Parts: sequence; C-alpha cells; structure tokens
Amino acid sequence: LADVAAYSHDIKPADNPKQVRFVKDARRLIVAFQSRIDRSPLQVYSSALLYLKHSNVLRIHFWDQINPLLRTVVIVQANSREAKDAYNFVNDLAFTPDGAQLVSGSIDERVRIWNVEDEIPHTPLKGQNDKISTVVISPDGKWLASGSDDGTIWLWELKTNHCHRVLKGHTGWVNAVAFATNGTLLASGSMDESVLLWDTTTKDPPKKLEFAGSGVNDVSFSADGSLLASANVANSIVLWDVATRRLRVVLEGHDGPINAVRFLPYSNRLVSGSDDMIIRFWDVTAGTEVKKITGHTRKILAVACSHDGKTVASASEDKTVRIWNAHTGEPVFKLDDHTSGVNAVAYSPDSKLIATCSADDEVRLWNARSGSLLNKLPDFEGIMMNGESPTRTRALSNGRLDNPSFVGKPSGHTSRATALAYSPGGRLVVSGSLDATLKVWTKEGIERCMLIGHAAEVTHAAFSPQGHQIASASTDKTARLWDPVTGSLIHKLEGHTKTVNIVRFSPNSQFLASCSVDGTVRLWSTVTGLAIGTLRGHSETHPVNDVAFSPDSKQIVSCSSDMTIWFWDVRTARTLWADGLRAHDDSITSVTFSPGGKRIASCSLDRTVRIWDIAGNLQHTIENHNAPTLAAAFSQNGKKLVSSSEDGTIRVLDIDTDFEQCVKRMGAPVRALAFSSSGDVVQTDRGLVSIYSIPLSPTSASREPLVTQDWTKCDQILMPQGDYEVTSIATLGDTTVLGHVSGAISFIGF
Repeated sequence: LADVAAYSHDIKPADNPKQVRFVKDARRLIVAFQSRIDRSPLQVYSSALLYLKHSNVLRIHFWDQINPLLRTVVIVQANSREAKDAYNFVNDLAFTPDGAQLVSGSIDERVRIWNVEDEIPHTPLKGQNDKISTVVISPDGKWLASGSDDGTIWLWELKTNHCHRVLKGHTGWVNAVAFATNGTLLASGSMDESVLLWDTTTKDPPKKLEFAGSGVNDVSFSADGSLLASANVANSIVLWDVATRRLRVVLEGHDGPINAVRFLPYSNRLVSGSDDMIIRFWDVTAGTEVKKITGHTRKILAVACSHDGKTVASASEDKTVRIWNAHTGEPVFKLDDHTSGVNAVAYSPDSKLIATCSADDEVRLWNARSGSLLNKLPDFEGIMMNGESPTRTRALSNGRLDNPSFVGKPSGHTSRATALAYSPGGRLVVSGSLDATLKVWTKEGIERCMLIGHAAEVTHAAFSPQGHQIASASTDKTARLWDPVTGSLIHKLEGHTKTVNIVRFSPNSQFLASCSVDGTVRLWSTVTGLAIGTLRGHSETHPVNDVAFSPDSKQIVSCSSDMTIWFWDVRTARTLWADGLRAHDDSITSVTFSPGGKRIASCSLDRTVRIWDIAGNLQHTIENHNAPTLAAAFSQNGKKLVSSSEDGTIRVLDIDTDFEQCVKRMGAPVRALAFSSSGDVVQTDRGLVSIYSIPLSPTSASREPLVTQDWTKCDQILMPQGDYEVTSIATLGDTTVLGHVSGAISFIGF
C-alpha cells in the first residue's frame, strides 16, 4: 500500500490521467481487501474482483482472469444508500478549544479544517506523503499535529496554516497523537510498536517508552498529564508514569485488538474499545476492570468522552455511534445515519456537539443532548484536488460473470440477512432479514416477491415440503405463512409471548410447529391457520430450541435449554410420555427422527449425541465430539448417524457397531445435515461432503463447495469481508447462497 501510495503521489494527472485512475483504483482495492490478500494473494482474482464496485477499472480490466471455478455469480446489493468511495474516507477528527473549528484527517493525504458554524472548509494542509491517520490540537489552540502512514508527524501553526516542524522518529504508520495538558508534550503511537514522547518546544530527539507491547493504535493522556495510556493490537492497554517514563500497569481483558482508549474526565477511570465489540471501563489506580458494555455488532473503532464527564461515545464498523451514560453504562441513544463504518467520534469542548466521520467520506455534526443530526459537512467528492469531482458510477447490482454490466437497482435487504432456505427441488430461495422482511428469489438470483408483514427481525424461514407455502418466525412473537408465488400473507399465527425461534412443517405439509423463547411449542393447521394446541411442559424460563415431526406426521418431539425432551401427539396436542425426559446434562440444541420414526437423536451443549427409542429409553450415547453438538441426521436405512459440532467437524457413525466411519473438518460449525439416498454423501448447510474418498454414487459431487468460517470454497475461492461478511448460508448441490451483513445476497455456482 505504501509503494502504491508513493507511486500515486508522483504521477502527474495532466500527463497520464488513465494511469492516475488505474493507480487510485488499485489503492481502493488494497484498502478494501488487504487483510484477505495478505492471507491469500489469489483473492485478487476472486473476492476482490467480485465485490469491487462495477466502475473500478481494475475490475473491468482483469474480469477475464477471474477464478475459473466460479461458474455463475449473482451479487444482489443491499437495498440501502450506496456507501461512498473508500478512497477518501475520513480517519480522525478534533475540535479547536473554542469549538469554532473542526479538523479532519483523511486517506487523501490532507488535513482539512472546517468552520463549524457555516460549514466552510479552509484550504487543506498538504505535505505528508500518505494518509493522515490521526490529528490533535494543543490545549491552547496554537498547534495542530497530524500523524501519517508515511511515519512522520507534522506540527502546524493553526494561525498561519504553515508547517512549523516535521517530527521524524517512527519507522511505521503513526496511528495516534495526543497533547498533554501543558500543550508542549506530545505523545505518538505507531505500528512500529513504539510510543514516543516529544518536547515540541525543542529539537531534542523523542523519548521512547519501553514495552509498548505491539503495534500501537491509540494513546491518551490523563487530565493532569501524569499518566499516558496506549492501546495495542495485542489486546492490552499499557499505562505509563509520564514523569519517570516507567511502566505502571498492563490492563488485560479484551479479546481482540484495542483500537481506542480515553481517560474519563474527573475520575480515575479509563475507557477502551476493541475488535471484540466491547467497551470496557478500567480503574487505573487499582489496575482492574470495573464495567463492560455491549451493544455494537462489529468492531469498535473509536471512543470519546464528553468534557463534562457525563457520557461516552463509541464508534463502530457497524455504521453506528452509540452514546452511553458514563456512570451507569446504560445506553442513551444511537446515531445511525452513516452508510459505512464510523472511524472517529469527537465531542465539542462545551459537550453540546458530537462530530463523527466514516468511510462514506462525510463528516456529520450531531446534537449531543438529543442525538439529532444537525449538519453534514461538504463531502470530499465536492472538494477534491484541483476542484475536480470524480465521476460517479453506481455499484454493481446484479452482476453476472458473463455480463459484468449494471442491470438494475439494488434489491437486497436493507439490513443483515438472518435466514436462508431453498425450496424443495431448489428452484427458489427465501431470505429473511433484520429489516423484518423476507424475499423470494429464483436460484439464479432474480427476485420474485417481497414478503412484508413482520414488525421485527426474521429469525427463521422454511418452505413446506410441497413448496406451496413459506413459514417465517420473528422476534415480533409471531409466525406467518406466505404464498411464495404472490408474496401474499396466508395466515398470521399469534399466541406466543416471546420471540419465535424456529418453524417446522410436518412432512405432509398439513401442520406447522413453532417453538419460542416463552418455553412453549404451538401447533397450527396450515390450511386454516387455527391453533391445534399449545404444548406446555418445558420450563417457561428456558427457550425451546428445536422441534421435529415424525415421518408420518403423527408425533412431534421438542427440546429445550432446560435439558429435557418431550414427546407429543400431533392430533391431540398431548404428551405421549408421562413426563419430560431429562435427556442431557446441558442445553439441548436439536432433535430429529429416524426415517422409520422409531428412534430420536438429540444433540446438546454437553458435547454428546444421544439416541433414544420412542418410549424414551436411551440406546446410544456418542461422545466423540470435542465441543457442543449442533445437529444430527439418520441415513435413509437408519443404520448411520451423522452429527456436527461447534468444533467445525462432522462425524459419521455406524450405529449398530459404534464404528466411526468418517470425520470431516468443515472449518466452521454445521447446523443442518441430511444423507443422500445412496448414503455416501451428506448435504450440509455449508456444502456437500463425500463420506468416502471414492464416492459410491455417480451423483456425488467431484468437488465439494464448502463455506467455512472465512471461506466460500471449492478449493478455497472466496473470502467475503466488510459489508459482505457472511451472516447466513444455504447450499444445495454445487450452488451456494450467501446472506451478508449489509443485506446483500450472493448466488454462487461452482
């Protein structure tokens, strides 16, 4: 990235405009996909080309070199405002002490200064040779320090906008700078694993603080300037005594790189935010954690404390800023107008304004008391170099390998995809979302209809065995039945008092079972929509996790976090056992019938799979897994059982002999299993798996398209990330459908 940036800096647009665009698009690609390319360089010809903007010239130029194993790909973009160009994203913000101006640093190698009242930008400060990662203003408002990926810190005089001094001492990216309260001592942290202290009144070399631990993401002085905290990528915060430059304490507790750290005014507490999506409060005197806050759904990139010490703001990759009560940790409100991850947040000196910035290249100003959006400062596209505004082209909406052209409006969901299911035969796919909608698609990725009716997140969706209906479950406490052809609501199924987790059709499609967090299972007629009965037996304080119908649709079995299994008659909605069966030593995750309906298999967090007869007698206990078991399925002759675990393995067992025939490492937990009719292939929600090294049936796939934690792979092809992080998966044969965190849906054929 540094080499590309340096080359880009040397190109003269007037002499070679095409090369300028090519190099800039190369930098866009690296910024978006660097972590994946570092792990697997050939991702340049897979994920990078597929998920780049349609207008990116690299995508156009190298399209014919895309991975040949990708037979068909349709990417339906999220139905939301298009995120703006990541090439110009804003990295950091700082208010002047009088609150009249706001300073920003961005990837376009410039520092910008804005008038808060009239939103007018000043002439940008230029000179550093790579992106500006961090900016800070001295307490007296005289100096502005900017840290860059070129390893330098420039000290600017705000009154004249002239560079007063260039501080050189780091050998890596400068990620953070902070002034002490005396206005002359400057601290800087870098990816070169060092923290340096600079006396800005002299030309003396900086003092190095030992034991930074690893690459440094942030630094912060205490209010009296006696302590300095640094946050690093090794999941720890290092606290120093500034006067002696000696290590005071190392604070550990986060489970991911720590991106931000700030001292809370008028207290001895420190606030930190991390990749683990948790905000933690620390007592710096005792060196202990005192509180942690959760709420974000992706990495926390920045934190800020109001100057009155009453609130804390956290900014995240989930495109939101959340405001918290600094004393209780309770949420106050959420700022969610950005279309990309929020990189920085800052309070005005009077604590009345909050400024935020993100990869959508806009700076926003908010009312810190109400959370209302006040202004959007002019974005970088309107104030580019030489006053030129770059050409805008909409992102690829439905792009196929044989036709990489823009063919329509974005039509995915507006938020995270939470559920996916194929219809019988695989002609259709249904997707559900956090946005409370469902959509029906052809297997080629063409939208058929949208199902609107739920009032909150869709938690599960399923087609009936005949494919004539779709059932959905939601956090709005209802289940619903839909017509997959017209998208019309057939029945609204009400009665549960809490979230509905799962919906299951009976094999004859006449009944639907819904299980809920309220501890009950409800049976419904799919013809009339009327309730047949409520199955009560599980603890009301434990959710029912799964239900399964017998092959003849006459019985149903349910399992719960209360560690019990109950067996019911469908027609009468009454239990067939005198009482529930205490089946495991921990929460039961799933249940299933054998094809003959004479056996039941149950999986549990206790790491076992157990097989029961329908009288409730234990027949087998399978203890081969090393982590909680998730799903199980019998072969069609009932002689084999395949089971999956949180450890990412599936295991195939001969039930009669207890011989383990096969262990497959999937790379991620599998939550759905089914044997092929031949018994030599297992269909999972992450792809086909051949049990034998040489498949017995000619229908077995020669390649196994699998979706692991990081990969959509047929010989490891795709590693979606960012807005394309995979949140739901469905596979059938050699095709895979991916639901993404942004609401986009990808249809992939191998």
